[in-house]
Amino acid sequence: MPGWKRALRRVFVDGDNFFSWGVPLFTLAGIRVRMHVLFIAYVLVTLATSLSPTASGPVFTIISLAILFGIVLIHEFGHCLACRWVGGQANDILLWPLGGLASCRPPHHWRADLITTLGGPAVHIPIALVLGGVILAMGADTGAIFFNPIAPRVQSAAVSDFLQVPGWQGWARYVLWKAYVINQSLFLFNMLLVMYPMDAGRVLHALLWRKMGYGRATLVAATVGLFLAVAVGLYGMTTDRNMLTTIAVFAGITCFYTRRQAQLTHDEPWSESAAESQAVSDRAFREAARKQQAERQRLADLEKEEDRILRKIQAEGMASITKKERRFLDELAEAKRNQGGAGANNKRTGGGAGFVA
Repeated sequence: MPGWKRALRRVFVDGDNFFSWGVPLFTLAGIRVRMHVLFIAYVLVTLATSLSPTASGPVFTIISLAILFGIVLIHEFGHCLACRWVGGQANDILLWPLGGLASCRPPHHWRADLITTLGGPAVHIPIALVLGGVILAMGADTGAIFFNPIAPRVQSAAVSDFLQVPGWQGWARYVLWKAYVINQSLFLFNMLLVMYPMDAGRVLHALLWRKMGYGRATLVAATVGLFLAVAVGLYGMTTDRNMLTTIAVFAGITCFYTRRQAQLTHDEPWSESAAESQAVSDRAFREAARKQQAERQRLADLEKEEDRILRKIQAEGMASITKKERRFLDELAEAKRNQGGAGANNKRTGGGAGFVA
């Protein structure tokens, strides 16, 4: 098969699945990162547009795209690691023009879903503290780190004073401030727009899930998101904010179809028996979390003991260890081999809910 055909098959793995049209970039911590073909087209169009006389230029555009790419990627890794922390599965991230999609399968419980959702926005807080601290340490006024999230490009006098430095220091300040603005904008958009698939919509769903069950919570959250998407879309159109309008249209479609599905499959009306079932589910989740913590502690103790024995062998030779220590190493090696085989056999395919940056 020619090389170009193999490349196309690798990109369009599942032709009828729009979200599978991605170019593999790399794999980190068992999480595969892909870039959607539309994202590549978006980058090319953006770069071409930046060449016009009225644009800021390709250099500034490339810096902005690189920062956006990096922060969105960190956001999605936050979702994946949070999902794994609560015992779920997360092994795929797709970058596309409207942000990122992390394929996460948390346990079917409102608390696990909430933690998985908040894992993405949570990463923006330390980033903002570090970048904001550095900007202030470089002599900027506090006005340089406070901006209107709806119009971040409108620079205040404090921002202009901070950026107007010649040479490489000016470039460094621009990169820091741009990263700070993009980081804050992503956080605010995700946590203020209460609609699917933004994180605020999923937070609302998780909190409602606790009170009224999964299906009814989905119906309510999707309805709220649908109305908000219409409002945001109208605002975007009347103010010529194309990206905001695009996000609203995408969110509105997502909320509409989520609502339709919830209408067909929603849970029975909330009742005392449902409340009792939720209480049982809560206890089961807490027990599973306790066991998971105990297992992590047990593995940490085993690794500590293994390190001690290996250091002893390195210092004094193999003959220095006792029969008990030798048996411990043999059993640990056997357990690791069995665990590796089980992990290979239990590999699951397919995606779960998408958590969007």
